Amino acid sequence: MSDFNTQFQAINDFLGNTTKGIFNKIDQFTFKMLVDNLKSNDPDSVMEAIEQLVKEQRPLGVPPLYFVSRAHPSDVVRARAAKAIERLGYTKEVEEATKGKEESVQEATKALIIKFGNYKQKK
Repeated sequence: MSDFNTQFQAINDFLGNTTKGIFNKIDQFTFKMLVDNLKSNDPDSVMEAIEQLVKEQRPLGVPPLYFVSRAHPSDVVRARAAKAIERLGYTKEVEEATKGKEESVQEATKALIIKFGNYKQKK
């Protein structure tokens, strides 16, 4: 019986590792879709994506949220994205990383990508 348990545990470990790899790919894909929703022209869709990014509690969400907070055409969406960064707890880090780059949203966002990473990068 002990041999069965050992073999069963080995299979269970293998399946667990395989499942983790699959879920990492799914997680990466769904996170990318969520960030892509920030590009929507529909303010409600964008605000839903912002709320989901807050729920995710991932630093990778900070650069796209910052970009939306500075460049989205809707004032309401910009305010919601800025509030999301506060809710994530990264206001100080964002201010430090973007200091002196406030005039260029692209440069500031690049600085945040360097600090927090990019959701498109492989882990």
